[in-house]
Amino acid sequence: MPSVIPTTPNDDDTMDVNLAAAELLTSKIKGQTLHLPNMRELFPGWTKAVNPLLDELTAWFEEEMEKLFPDAKVRAKIRKSDFPSFVCLTFPTSPLPRLQTITYFALWSCLWDDEMESSNTQTLCHRELEYVRHLLGFSYVHPSKRSSVVVPQPPTKPSRLFAEPARVLRETWSEQQLKRFMGEMELYIGACAVEERYTGSGSGSGQKGGGMIILPGVEEYTGNRLGSSSGGAYFALAEFMIDVEIPQEIHDLEEMRIIWSELCRSVSWINDLISLKKEINSSLYSLIPIAMNETGGDLHTVVSEVLQELETCRERFESAAGDLLFRIMKEDAKVRNDVERFIESCTIMVTGYTEWSLQSDRYGVKEYMQEDGSFLIPL
Repeated sequence: MPSVIPTTPNDDDTMDVNLAAAELLTSKIKGQTLHLPNMRELFPGWTKAVNPLLDELTAWFEEEMEKLFPDAKVRAKIRKSDFPSFVCLTFPTSPLPRLQTITYFALWSCLWDDEMESSNTQTLCHRELEYVRHLLGFSYVHPSKRSSVVVPQPPTKPSRLFAEPARVLRETWSEQQLKRFMGEMELYIGACAVEERYTGSGSGSGQKGGGMIILPGVEEYTGNRLGSSSGGAYFALAEFMIDVEIPQEIHDLEEMRIIWSELCRSVSWINDLISLKKEINSSLYSLIPIAMNETGGDLHTVVSEVLQELETCRERFESAAGDLLFRIMKEDAKVRNDVERFIESCTIMVTGYTEWSLQSDRYGVKEYMQEDGSFLIPL
């Protein structure tokens, strides 16, 4: 199969920034206070819930960590992300076996992303993609070489974590569902390769010779961020978690494409806002500093614009969801019900992700919450 990983960023969409300008941009952010509204009220009317199996999932996860990660320091670091809460907030009605499967996926996504920071990014991404294709049953081998095919090995220790969800999905899903998920995984891994070039890790650095660094423009950053957030892959798993299969002809509708885009955009911008304190210490590759660099706006102005964009995302999603439900009125009752459940599941994933981001030690912002639910976060 052809590679989905670009070899270089698109020079037309990047900006060379000298180190002095980068330091000035950083100084406009560090030392400031990030004002966020009550983020739990960004999506009025969207369901919020937590799976009652949280305690059982947490107990199982602790046992799994003991087996997978003998090093207590590694377990302590993983525990900060509180994956059981993440899973139970985003899928509040799923049974325990499916919660366990998605927990493995979430753990793989997080640890594999961290692994890239100390690796040859492009090589690792190519190998990871080959391994994922193999596990999901999509390895391509030319007919002349099938007698001597070599099964790809996991390129990193975290890569092995993907084997369990891949096995379950192959046993549970249709071929069409697997193809859709594989497409989202290709987008995710390819986008991660591009992102790591900007953040300066791996073999591709965000720094050029002559005291210059590279920042993408807002448009290019947005396009890539919607892939590297892994939102598309996670939303694709909603069909597995609530046990439905949306027909491909419905997935191909423009309304569904809008729904998908706005969901990915929403979780990306929520992450970029809440994680700013954490990310600014290591990289300028985040929507807020990139938008400040491109527009010349200050922190408050850019944050206000991103919050407004989140409101617009919600409006576009709700409009597209309503149009989609109207369009499929003539479908049979099961299809209509499955689509309705899928749409509701997606809204819960957004509110659940928001809640997890605010309370998780991964981003460390919960201590800055005010009495009215807003946040004053020192950067």
